[in-house]
Amino acid sequence: MNSDTEPLCFTENEASSSNLLEFLLLCGKLKETKRKGWVDHHIRYPESVSDHMYRMALFCFCSCPNHLNRDKLVKLALVHDLGESLVGDITPHDGISPEEKNRKEAEAFRKIRDEYLSSCTVGQELYDLWNEYENNLSEEAKFVKQVDKLEMLIQAFEYERDQHMDLSDFFMSSSHCIHNDKLLGILKLLQARRGEWRRSIR
Repeated sequence: MNSDTEPLCFTENEASSSNLLEFLLLCGKLKETKRKGWVDHHIRYPESVSDHMYRMALFCFCSCPNHLNRDKLVKLALVHDLGESLVGDITPHDGISPEEKNRKEAEAFRKIRDEYLSSCTVGQELYDLWNEYENNLSEEAKFVKQVDKLEMLIQAFEYERDQHMDLSDFFMSSSHCIHNDKLLGILKLLQARRGEWRRSIR
């Protein structure tokens, strides 16, 4: 048999494992995809998309309100930026409309569902989770969107403190997006910590 010309034939389990490997390799790109907002602000050693999603997932795991589904929160946090493995991190300053950004990310998730994970039902679940998050279809999605902003502000403070810079524009543009009482409490603590630090370096 000529292995160069004969098509590969997988069993169902082998096909599933092959698809999963390709999907995991795709996910690995998120470790290398730097968050664009930090790159644009000339942050040294900016975090990756996967860095951001990992702390978001832990944030959701530890702060879930009693009336929300913690497992759903963690899943939404882990999935919400997955499409950036194919389209990159698109920010409001890239000149791309929110509608076009949504179209690109929807296309990326369909590719993940229909190509990378076509042999299992997980692909559809990932797509549905992203759609739920993107379109605010549940209270869990609305909470995770606020966590997304608050985790970014925590990261902004860390960069300010460690790299001696002013990232006030992030606080001015995102603080008003946080409404949940528990998250507001954390935001107030962060703002107080930031205020103390800013006073200490004057």
